[in-house]
Amino acid sequence: VKESAKPTFPVDFLLVNITHGFPLRPSPLFRSSDPFPIENRLGIENQSSEVLISRLSQLGASSVAPSPLDNSFSSRQAREKLARWFSDWHLLAYWSQVGFLGPEDIKQIARIATSPNLEEPSILDPLLEREGWQTLMAIVSESGPSKPSGPGPARPIDNDGFEEIPPELLDEMGMDVDQTSGGGSRPRSRLDTSAGGPPGGSATKICPHCTFENSASAVDCDVCGLPLV
Repeated sequence: VKESAKPTFPVDFLLVNITHGFPLRPSPLFRSSDPFPIENRLGIENQSSEVLISRLSQLGASSVAPSPLDNSFSSRQAREKLARWFSDWHLLAYWSQVGFLGPEDIKQIARIATSPNLEEPSILDPLLEREGWQTLMAIVSESGPSKPSGPGPARPIDNDGFEEIPPELLDEMGMDVDQTSGGGSRPRSRLDTSAGGPPGGSATKICPHCTFENSASAVDCDVCGLPLV
């Protein structure tokens, strides 16, 4: 549809209405939801073998089994997740830099990355059987995060939710120590009259609400007025 552009433009111009070219149901070729770093962006996004191995380790790629060996629901989910991660143009372009993958290995990865049916259970089977891929998976298994050692004996927890302080550490700090029923220890104020009184013989009562030091005969706190019991 052509319309006159007057008075915005001179008479020599016309406004032309055209339809847009966006599909109502887009079907992109690459569908990865976990994009691989983009090439040629050093300092912003860095492509490296360490990033590749880390991603494969997070996906559990080394434990993905071919469909004839394990066709359980969890195994199918793991294969589909790995196949969908393959469907990334920047990752596909990077595979050629992985030295121990040959041209046939990369062709298999390209077939997976551009497949219209990533949910097919057997889509990864040809790749999983290739020697280059198995070598890569051996490296991923060796480079994966080490399992944390078993937890050591936990220290006792006091009523405040903190770990009890070892008595020898409190002795080094020159603090008095109260032993708890659980075998732990906690520091005691030198003005705490419940443990023999402070040095010098003058007894005081510490307010449990505002921590003000009141005289030993006081019933209520001289500052906040709350009972000292």
